[in-house]
Amino acid sequence: MARLFDDAATEYLDFAGAAIAAHPVTLACWFYSDDTAATQHLVSVADNTVTNRSWHLTLISGKVAMGANAGNYASTTGSYAANTWTHACGVAAATNDRRVYMNGADKVTNAVGATLGSRNRTSIGRLSSSAPAGYMSGRIALPAIWNVAFTDAEVAAAASGIDPCRMRPDALVGYWPIWGLHSPEIDLTSGGRLMTVTGTTLANGPPIQPFSRRFWRGFTDQAAGAPPPSGGHRAMLLGVGR
Repeated sequence: MARLFDDAATEYLDFAGAAIAAHPVTLACWFYSDDTAATQHLVSVADNTVTNRSWHLTLISGKVAMGANAGNYASTTGSYAANTWTHACGVAAATNDRRVYMNGADKVTNAVGATLGSRNRTSIGRLSSSAPAGYMSGRIALPAIWNVAFTDAEVAAAASGIDPCRMRPDALVGYWPIWGLHSPEIDLTSGGRLMTVTGTTLANGPPIQPFSRRFWRGFTDQAAGAPPPSGGHRAMLLGVGR
């Protein structure tokens, strides 16, 4: 399942703490936006007492972007389609190493230096800085945060349909399945970072819900060491075959 966010009503999910405080960082989720022009934040870890101190996986002018603080973005070359489920992933390996991917590909990097600074807020559907902004217009599903920098192959595997809790489980620091049935929304990691719900409604999720055909295809292919269903990359599902 997923949650539907109405940007006009400033709806979002929020945890009063930072899921992660230092590099490396990987942010990922599935999204279904009805707007290709507005800036919309998917997943962010920010400081809500200052402006422009954050990591954020964001939609900007129809592109998927991974940002650090203000203006330091890696943005995809291709554009996402409105009202279509799309996988987004952003990696911040260091203060001067950011990467972004759409549907496991279209990798773009950015090497502009960005000060680390403190973070104290984790949000889904907006950027929770001192001036909250970039509210989501559409659906978000399966947001997750890891304390490692995913490789290209791991990003492709995640986009192929592997459930986040099956990807680098040892490094998973936040995973909110957003079933839309809990308030607050639960975190399936040991961190137990419950997301306070402000607005939003239950909605249908992406085509990789647990036990769906695509989920099992990705699971069995990875367990067998085969390339992800989208093809091209050979990536093993951690915890299986090691």
